[in-house]
Parts: sequence; C-alpha cells; structure tokens
Amino acid sequence: MSAPVTELSLRWKRDPDAANTVALANAVRGPLYATLIQEVGAFATHKLGSDLTVLLAVARMYMSAQLHADAQTLLVTAGRVAPREPLVYRLLGEVLLRRGDADRAEKVLERAMQLGATDAATRLWLDRARVYKAMQGKLGPRAVAAEVERSEPAASSEIGERVEPASEPTMPVAERDPQALRLDSSDVLDDDPPTSVRLPPVAQRTAAMRPPSGPATAALPVRPGSLPPPPVRRGPPPSLATGDNLVRSAPPAAGRTPDGMPKAPAAFMFDEPLAGPGPGVEESLTFDLAMGPRKDRGAAFESPTTTTRTAAPPKPRELLDALALTGVFERSHDPNAKAEWTKPPRAGSKRGTWLLAVATVLFVGGAAFTYRYVEQQRTMRKAAAEALMAEIENGLLDGRPSRLPDLEKSFAKAFELDSRSPRAALAWARERAMVGVLRGGQDVTFEDATSRARAVGIPDRDLAFTQLASYLFQNDNAGAVSLLAKHDEASKKDPYYELLAGVCLERLGDARARERYSAAVKLAPELVPAQVALIRYEIVEGERGRAAELVAQFRARHQDRPEGVALAALLWARDPSKPKVPPEVVALGSITEALPLTLLAVPHAVAARVALEKPALPEARDAIKKGLAASDGPGVASWLGFLALEAEDDALARKGALTAVAYSALYPRARVLAARVALQGGRLDEALKATEELDASSVDVAVARAVVSYERADADGLARAREALPADRRALPGLSAVTLAQGALAGRADLPAAKIVARATAEDLWSDIVAMDVALDTGNLDAASAIGNRWLAQTSADKVPALRALRLARLARYQARLDDAEALSLLALSGATPTLRSITERAFVLAARGHAADVGPMLGKAGPAAGPLASWLGAFAVATSGKVDEARGRAASLEPAPESSPAPMRIPIAAALGAMKDKKRGGPFVEPLLKQGLMNPDVVTAAQALGLKGAPKAK
Repeated sequence: MSAPVTELSLRWKRDPDAANTVALANAVRGPLYATLIQEVGAFATHKLGSDLTVLLAVARMYMSAQLHADAQTLLVTAGRVAPREPLVYRLLGEVLLRRGDADRAEKVLERAMQLGATDAATRLWLDRARVYKAMQGKLGPRAVAAEVERSEPAASSEIGERVEPASEPTMPVAERDPQALRLDSSDVLDDDPPTSVRLPPVAQRTAAMRPPSGPATAALPVRPGSLPPPPVRRGPPPSLATGDNLVRSAPPAAGRTPDGMPKAPAAFMFDEPLAGPGPGVEESLTFDLAMGPRKDRGAAFESPTTTTRTAAPPKPRELLDALALTGVFERSHDPNAKAEWTKPPRAGSKRGTWLLAVATVLFVGGAAFTYRYVEQQRTMRKAAAEALMAEIENGLLDGRPSRLPDLEKSFAKAFELDSRSPRAALAWARERAMVGVLRGGQDVTFEDATSRARAVGIPDRDLAFTQLASYLFQNDNAGAVSLLAKHDEASKKDPYYELLAGVCLERLGDARARERYSAAVKLAPELVPAQVALIRYEIVEGERGRAAELVAQFRARHQDRPEGVALAALLWARDPSKPKVPPEVVALGSITEALPLTLLAVPHAVAARVALEKPALPEARDAIKKGLAASDGPGVASWLGFLALEAEDDALARKGALTAVAYSALYPRARVLAARVALQGGRLDEALKATEELDASSVDVAVARAVVSYERADADGLARAREALPADRRALPGLSAVTLAQGALAGRADLPAAKIVARATAEDLWSDIVAMDVALDTGNLDAASAIGNRWLAQTSADKVPALRALRLARLARYQARLDDAEALSLLALSGATPTLRSITERAFVLAARGHAADVGPMLGKAGPAAGPLASWLGAFAVATSGKVDEARGRAASLEPAPESSPAPMRIPIAAALGAMKDKKRGGPFVEPLLKQGLMNPDVVTAAQALGLKGAPKAK
C-alpha cells in the first residue's frame, strides 16, 4: 500500500465521514487493494448510502478494481438517491457495457444524454454500446465484455472521466466516391506513356485472382483513381481466317500486326497512389485493356454508332475450320469424302427419365413426411409444454415450500420445449415471488424473469407484482407500499399482486392488508398462500370468531396440510381464556420443517404459551427468543413481546417491541408494547409518550395511561383514562385492576384482606402492584410479605424492577429492616422516573436511619415531582431530628391536603403532623385516615403521637 493511500486509510478509519471516504475511494485504484476496497465499499453502502458523492466515488473505485457487479449495485442505489443525475447513468452505462450488456447500456446512456450529459465520453460510450449490440446478439455478453476490455481497458484512463474518441479509420477512396475509379475516353485513347496507379490491396488481390481474358492488348494510360470503360471496337466486321482468332479484314491499323491481330500488350500501372485504408499501402494493380486506334487514325472511330463493314464473307474452308475448332464439325480422315450434314443419332432409352421421376416422387414424399413429422413433433412438444405448465401453475397455487425446488427444475424443461412461451415466462416470474414469500427473498432476483417476460410480450400490468416483491424482499416496505397507488388500477385483477400488496401492508401494520388478502382469495380461490395469509391475519389482528371459522374451513378443504395444524395451534395460543391444550399443539413439533415463512414463528410462540401455562419461565423465554428470530411482521413480534412480559423478562419484551417498531413505527400494538416495557422499567414519561396519538378508547392504551396516572398519584388522570373507554368495555375482566387502583388511590380499602394475595396473582396489568399498595396502606403486613416473597423468588433484590423495589422498601421499613430499606429505596428513586411515592419513601427511610439532614438535598435533586409535599417532607425530617419547634415554624403556613386528596399525599402529611405533635391540625387530619382503614405504621404512629383516643398500637 502506497504512503498516500496508507495515510488516507488511517485517517478514514479514525473518522469515516463522507469527505474521508470520498478521498480514500478516489485514491484507491486497482485490484491490489481488494480488502480495503471491500471494507470501504461495505461501509459506504450501509452508513453513507444517501450521499451521492460517496456513492459515485465508491462506484469508480469498484470499476477500477473490475468489481463491475458491485459497481452496478451501488450505481442503482445512487440512481434512487438522485434519479436525475446524468453522471449516475453515464457510469452505469459504462459498467453495463463492461459486463457485456450492450442493449441495456444503450438505454441507460441514452437516458444520460436526455438528462444533459452531452460530453464526448458519454457519446463515445453510447456509440460503442450501439456497435456492440450486434455482437451481443451473435456471440453473447461475454464476447462483448472481452472486446470492451481489450479495446478500452479499465486501467487505460480514469474511470468515469472524459474519454476522447479515438481517430476514425480513413475509408478507401473507392468507398467514399463511386466515381473515383472511372476512366474517360480521352484517357483511354491518349498516346502518352502509360502511368502506374496504386490501388487498395483489395483491388490488387481481385486483379491477381482474375484469369487472363484473352490475347494481350496494347497498354492504355489511365488516370489515377478511375476504372477503364469497355473498349469501343470500330471498323469492318470480322472474318474467319484460320479459325483460331477473329480479326479485322480491313488493312491493319496502327498498333496492329499485318495479319490484323493486336500487338502484344504493354502493362500499364497507376503511378500515383490512391487513398487507401491507411498508410503503408504499397501494392499496385495493373489493368490489361484492349485498345483501339484514336479517331485521328481512321474514320471508323468518328462515331461510336456508325460502323462500315467492307470485308468479303468468309470462305467455306475457313468456316469449317472454325466449326471444327468449336466442336460442331468433325473432319473426315478421307480427303475425298464429301462433306454433308448427318442426322443426329436417336436418343437412348428413357430409363434416366423414369429414374428422375422416381427420385422426384421419393423426394416429394420424403419432404412431405419430414414436414408432417416436424409438425407432429412440434404439436407433441407444445402439448408436453402445456401439460408441464399446468403442473407448474398448480404447484404455485398449492404453495408448498417443499415443492419449490422441483418447480424450479421444471422451468428449464418448459423453456426447452417452448422458449418463447408467454405462459411459462409469466409463471417463472410468479415462481420467483412465491419463493420469496414462502422461503424468504434475500437471494431472489427478478431481472432475468422480467426480461424474458417482456421479451415475449407480457404487459407491465401483469408484472407489477415483481416490483412490489423486489422492494419487499429488500425490507423496503415503505417503498413497496408507495407503488400501490401506481399499479392498483391496472393490476387489481392479478391475485399475486394482491397477495404481495397484502404482505407489504401487513408488515407496515396497515389494517388494509385484510382487504388485499381477501381480494387475492376471491380472484384465485385455489391460491393456498393467500388463504394462509388471510387466516393468520385474522387470528393475530382480527376477531377470534371469524378466525375460528376460517381455520375450520381451511382444515376441511386441506386435511393433509401442515399449515392447517399450525393455524389451529396459533388460534389456541391466542385465546385469552386458555382452554385445554389441543392435539394440534402436540403434533406441531413434527411439521415445523414443512411450514412456510409466514408460519415459522408459530411453533415457538405456541411452545412459549405452553411453558407459561406450566409455568416454566426459562423455557418460555427460550421459545420467545426463537420466535422473534423467525417473526416476519409487527403483529407476531408484538405478541411475542407481550408473552415476554408474562415471562417477566423485560429485556426480551423490549427486544420484541424494537422488532415490531422496526417493521412499523406506527403500528398501534407495537407502540402499546413499547409503553408496557417502559412501565415495567419505571420509565413513566416514555410510556406516556408511546401512547400519544393512539386511540384512547383502546383497552391497551387506556390501561397504560391509567398505570402512569396511578404511579404519579394523579386521580384525575386515572379517571380520564377509564372514562375514555366505551361503557361496555369498562367491566371487562382485564380492567378490574384499574377499578381497584381508583379505590386504592382514594384511600378506600375496597379489597378484603383475605383476597389481597389472590389478587396479586391475577394476570391483569398492575394488579400485583395495586394489591401490594392496598396491603401496605391497610397495615396487612402478612399479605404484603407474601407478595414480596413471590417477587423476590422471581429475581434477586438487586435486580428487582424499580416500581416493585419501591413497595419492598416500604415493607422493609415497616419491618425495621432499615438496611434493606435503604438499598431498595435508593434503587426505586434512581432506577425509575421520580414520583411522589418514591420521593416520600426515600425521605422516610433517611429519617428512620437517622439521616434526616440528607432529606433536604435529596428533595432538591428530585426536582418538582414531589410538588407541595416537599415542604411537608422537609418539616417531617426536621421534626424527627428533634427540632420540633423549627419544624412547626416551617409548617405553620402550610395547608394540609383536603380529604379528597390521594392517599399517597395524605399519609406523609399525617406523619409530619404527628412528628411535630401538632394536635390542633393533626387530629382532624389523621382521624379520617383511620376511619378509612389506613392502619399502616406511618398513620398509626402519627395517631399515637397526637394522642388520639382509640388509636391502634403500632406493629
């Protein structure tokens, strides 16, 4: 690695921003930096994929290393970032041509020209693409790629920069000007010495291969760059002399022998060279032309159309000699024999005619048989192709993942039988989509399938589903949904388009997915993947009654399908009434391998449900982890997150929420799950934020908001959350904890002591927290201990959730376990959003441990969460330190909270009045608390300090 590249690499690794990435990509060239190129390219693709400058620089780097496939992928991404940037199309066209795809390169480069790329390099590459299209059609892409690399190596110039066109070869003169090789009559008839004219090698070779046409003739001068016209023969008609040559009977003219024959020819040459294909042409061509006399040598040349014939007719002997020479006349060996014409002998037998006729009949019959055989074979191949296509289409409708490999092999045979079949081309594109839906689409591409389909005339409306699938399999759900408005009208009758549209909408948590699945089932009732998708959606998102009906119908029609077993098990797992485990759940483990991608998470989710029923929490957590890894949408991921909450694994529940939100940040159940996870961690503000803009009449939203209000001792907020529900939903079993929370917050012991522990084991959200508060407020420490022991059995004290730690700290303080109370109260205050409850408990623990002086600083750090109660807590701390008069002075101007205030606010005030022994205000304030049944040690201690009659003894 050279020093500059090393320095840039180190700088980039320290700070991999866009500028350093571009600088390093521009410096790295060639395959010597293969590892660094891959590292830089991978980082830029994932981290800087929206920066056009980075994408272009990395694409050039890939091109310099001849990583044309990576460069093409990156340039396609750049085209999405900047769809009207001509340089993107310019580079993409060059990459496609270097890969041998001249056809697509031409289209991309034309697009670059349309966008304004008019430089010489773009025009040059466009011309090359057009030239190499014919080569691609004859020899294939590999030949084009090899020729491009040979003529324009990637290392010959800077990739993507301006490329000057090479000098064009000079065309031969004969190709540029058809008149360049003509001779006029004046040239032919000139007496000047012959000249030599150089012609292109092609003409030389042609002349060299031409046999001599007859006796040599006199040489004629020829102008450079012209062809001689045929010689004009004038004079009297020829006569037969010896039978060997035809000569003129007139007196010999100049340039002829006395017997009338032309003189021996003299070769002439073109001395001046003609323009040829380039320098270095040194060969020449010699023409042999028959020459006649000039017009000044005889009157016979005065007019090319008037010729005088003055010679006598040939003699008989001369004529016979000429006929004998030609083979028409046979001389007799007898000199005295009389010459006469003889009748030709009669033809032989007609055997040859019959043979010809038989051969003709056999030929015609063979041709007819061959034609019939070819047509028969073609018909048989077509029938075989149609039968094979029917089998393939039935396999696609059946939708079994195990059949997909056989279907892929069948397409090779189908195209062998009929390579131009539109039916096979469309089925191939659909098979690609089904592979992605049923087994995952990470490795599925549609380029070859769509190219073949368009080549055989499949319209774009029938291929719209491939665009949805391409975005879907790249996890670009939003991009896929954005195409729906464009293709819905044209492709609304395509069941595969509707199926993929439903998958896209479901992954975004859009309720319109149900309509798409229903449309797909209606258009193709035998399309099993669409049926499975619709039933699963109804189980996870829809009404249970409708889902149960669909499951029963599916199992009745497809009794042997593993999908029916999985759907029945999923229906059981989603039933809140927890019926008895059906046999489908037991059989589910043996059919997992045969399930499609949409149902792969079902066996793990059902196993988690079964483990929670035992209960076996570790087993349930393992199953939930596997289910989240196999989930393919926000619905299943959210449900598994809620199961993780039941398994008391907040981290796993948070992972489920993040998985669901990754599919769709607007999916309501994913946001409710996020709120529940935040509540488990005591992050009240985060929980409230997650429920914003959600339907307040939803039970899950109402419960989440009610819990936040309860923890903050906000009675009005709790009432609003419950009243937002429709009247018929307020009495639902899952909302009983909300009703109990309203009574506990008001200080009314609405729960009998004997039912407190049983209430803590209910599955309603926050029922155990509310039951613990009721036990502590009423002084039922035995019930509180039972609930606390159950919590501690699930996790250690240092890992207990913050809101549970708050209640355990209060219990420990009541039981005089101040060290435990110290640790738990500190965990409650620091591990969750500070609330009135956690601040109060921390102040009580500090005072009980003799650290009343630390209460003031603690209140200052806690902020405004304590509200007006902070002054009462400060007075309480001063009074417990022995400074009663000072405490009374601080509280003199404070007004006790009214009787309608929440119990968490009234109990600290009662403790402060008791510590100050303010009988005037304390008695009327504490007595109602005792009458309401709030017999906890804080209230009882205050009543005894105030000297109230009938006050119970502190436990």
